[in-house]
Amino acid sequence: MKYFNIIPAALLIAAILTACGTDNNAASKQPPASPSTTAAATTLPSDSASVKTAREESFGENSETVFRFPALNFDSSDAKAINREISELYTPIFDAAKAAAKAGKALAYSSIDYNAYVNDDIISIVIADETTDHVFSYHVYNFNKTTGKRVDNAALIEYLQLDSDQTYADLKQSLQNDYTSKFKYENFKKDYYYQLEMTVGDDAIKESQLFLNGNGELYAICIERASIGKGEFCVMIAV
Repeated sequence: MKYFNIIPAALLIAAILTACGTDNNAASKQPPASPSTTAAATTLPSDSASVKTAREESFGENSETVFRFPALNFDSSDAKAINREISELYTPIFDAAKAAAKAGKALAYSSIDYNAYVNDDIISIVIADETTDHVFSYHVYNFNKTTGKRVDNAALIEYLQLDSDQTYADLKQSLQNDYTSKFKYENFKKDYYYQLEMTVGDDAIKESQLFLNGNGELYAICIERASIGKGEFCVMIAV
């Protein structure tokens, strides 16, 4: 599979339609896990033929905080819909940050940035944001640049000619391995198995956000439940 990697100047993630939310549980503020592989060295600028930076602004007393979000550079209805969703999601955050900076107040977010990867027909955009209290959210958008269509999880699995049941089974096992490597039953006997099942249950697995990284490898953004309480956080899992 041929691939190219589009990376913004300030990387936020190493490698998101639903954000990974969290409550105020301390365990939910852990940073997301990073993929074991790094992106390919071949790069294209963020204003390439496929993806461009739609908005980029600096905030803070010394303009040290830089936010950016992308847009697909295509005219199809699906591309326009994706761009509209991204803009509607992040424009209010930008405007609030601009107002806060002007008033000398603290910003609600410390970072908004994105990576975009092109693998043959598939463009995967992964947008990450972090609040000032270290809560991470991801939004993933997959797009077929040849057909001009949005690509959901099922369509991405079909495009890769993978078996859907096996793909989700592999993801479930990888996510369970990640969970059990962090949380031990002996330390969290009360909630451990309930939170594990909430993390790797069929519904949770199907809601994971699949994408192709810079090496053309299939990854997923998943939500892990903290082994005690109601906290949850995002992890990036190789499928």
